[in-house]
Amino acid sequence: MNRTAAGVLIADPKLFPPSAPGANDGLKLVADYIHSKKMKFGIYTARGSRTCLGRPGSDSHEEVDARTWAEWGVDYLKEDSCGGVTHGSVWQQYAKMRDALNATGRPIYYSITQGVIYNDGPKRLKMHCYGESAFTTKPWVAEGKDVTSLANSYLVEYCNNKDGTCSSSLCVFFRSSQKLLPHSVR
Repeated sequence: MNRTAAGVLIADPKLFPPSAPGANDGLKLVADYIHSKKMKFGIYTARGSRTCLGRPGSDSHEEVDARTWAEWGVDYLKEDSCGGVTHGSVWQQYAKMRDALNATGRPIYYSITQGVIYNDGPKRLKMHCYGESAFTTKPWVAEGKDVTSLANSYLVEYCNNKDGTCSSSLCVFFRSSQKLLPHSVR
């Protein structure tokens, strides 16, 4: 993946050959094939300027990325919390993508994962998997924010502590919102 001068994502033409030279529809062709098999097509990004693998992330490109994915026929977006420069709070960044997806008019299921500074473990021990941070929505809930208004699915808590201790009865818990957003798959 790369970006044009206007910030539009470009699929690698060697991995996803376009229909014609200079076209940017290689992933749309893949999505069309997947849809012909009655399956859904998903894609990955990160809220920062780079993904975990160093590819272009969506920071400051939320609207153009959402439009591109809608044009390609994307049904599912997984947005991670890693890589590069970010603008605004984690909540604001995810909300910006949510709004951009909704503006496309295409139903795209939206799933988020965020790493935040948080530790409610026994004796405030460091989390083994992520130092002083964890993948959790607990700080947002404590602030009175409704996570179900942000995305269709999200990690409630994940740390995979080596010693088996968890800050709740479940070490890993992935939640799908019962309150689906307008861009959810119906």
